[in-house]
Amino acid sequence: MMLSLHPDTRQVAVVSGSGPRDQQLADTFRQEMTTFGNRLAFTWLTNLSMEELCGALSHLPDHTVVLYLTMFQDAAGKTFTPRQALDAFARASRAPIYSCYDTYLGHGIVGGSVVTFEEIGRKAAQLGIRILAGEDGQAAARSMSHQVVPIFDWRELRRREIARSPSGYRRGWQASQ
Repeated sequence: MMLSLHPDTRQVAVVSGSGPRDQQLADTFRQEMTTFGNRLAFTWLTNLSMEELCGALSHLPDHTVVLYLTMFQDAAGKTFTPRQALDAFARASRAPIYSCYDTYLGHGIVGGSVVTFEEIGRKAAQLGIRILAGEDGQAAARSMSHQVVPIFDWRELRRREIARSPSGYRRGWQASQ
């Protein structure tokens, strides 16, 4: 979705923290990004203190988008909820920030293709009902899938000057401060 909104993207800056869960998610994401081959350069803004992260985000080059995963802990050992971390660094970013978590909306992301926590809760309840009805838990869990939906924050769309055109959302590439 980021690439359809920003077709001139050359670089993706991936933000993740230093905690064990942060590193695990970043490693999984890193493996999945091999499908992009040489089309995009990835910059890994991981294992940084919050101050270092803000500095790095404030100097991103044009034609860059940010993908925020999670930050439960920074390199200085400071702990956060992922939304608290986003609140602390979002304004520093020269580039638009995207994510896959709907709970980050209103905290600095433009949007993303997300599975909502409401959807996750609904699917978990359905899974529980199936298991209580006698279905094998492992089989039921393997058959479960989540629907992703594109969700945007109109304030961030305006702030980042991403405008709706007949062919979709488009943005000029001079990064806004």
